[in-house]
Amino acid sequence: MARAKWFEKFSATTPTHVAAQRVVLERLNNTRGRIAAAARAPAVDPEPVHQLRVASRRLAAAVSIFRGFLDDSLRRKLRRAARRVRRAAGEVRDLDVQRIALARVLEAHGRVLTPEGVALAGALTRRRANAVRRMRRSLKKWKPRLDRRAREIRAEQAATSMTVDGATERLATTADQVLGRRLREFRAAGEADLTSVERLHELRIAGKRLRYSMEVFAACYPASFRSELYATVEAVQTELGEINDLTTLLEKLDGLHDIDAGEAGSGQVQALIDELRAGLAGELHARQQRFVCEWGQRHGDFEQRFVQLLAS
Repeated sequence: MARAKWFEKFSATTPTHVAAQRVVLERLNNTRGRIAAAARAPAVDPEPVHQLRVASRRLAAAVSIFRGFLDDSLRRKLRRAARRVRRAAGEVRDLDVQRIALARVLEAHGRVLTPEGVALAGALTRRRANAVRRMRRSLKKWKPRLDRRAREIRAEQAATSMTVDGATERLATTADQVLGRRLREFRAAGEADLTSVERLHELRIAGKRLRYSMEVFAACYPASFRSELYATVEAVQTELGEINDLTTLLEKLDGLHDIDAGEAGSGQVQALIDELRAGLAGELHARQQRFVCEWGQRHGDFEQRFVQLLAS
């Protein structure tokens, strides 16, 4: 299955209403394909679920970017469907990430094969199995609705034209407007108190919105837009994602009340949880501190280059 990411055939002069239809339809079709792949995949395979959530996020981003060029009713239906699919896949994906992080931490502490380590891993595995069942029920409901939306776009030419001084708006104009807005949101999030986990999460979300917008408009800019600016945003997203994964696992460890301790007593399991929490908290603090220390210089250079590119 082709991954819908870049749009090589666009240029700065592509009419925006034409680009809107093509982008939204491709993002929609990719999401539909990912739903089918997630439904067919073995329940233990994390990759199809991950790809489905990414596809649904890109669909939501496309609908937001081109909201002025879409029929209002269609836009609302697409936004709602993308949100529901993302949430359905999100619960399973979050548990996958937590299981991977837990396995890494257990290995670092030499506790993978201990009864208490097995009990913790088993608890997350059972929760994931239940989440997969809920996801598949939800996708069975939303897949036909996305199919209908795709037919509507193809049949009714859902994207509408917008004019500026009597001329059809071109993609370069839309790109400058959208990316300028996303860059300002990214800057505002980066100027907050990043020692706070909540503010780091907001920066991560702002970066994600900027990155998905950059994917749509890359053809309007020189190659350095993708190789340098996009790569910088992607690297920031990776670091913030790892911090977010640690934060989420810390929260989940305290909520594992349904553990069947098996050979391990509840006291041993709780002792392991306390041990892992202490290690994770230390790692999380170190990662936050390193990110905050490096952020000022990195962000300043990035924003200066981005603004110059938009101005040119």
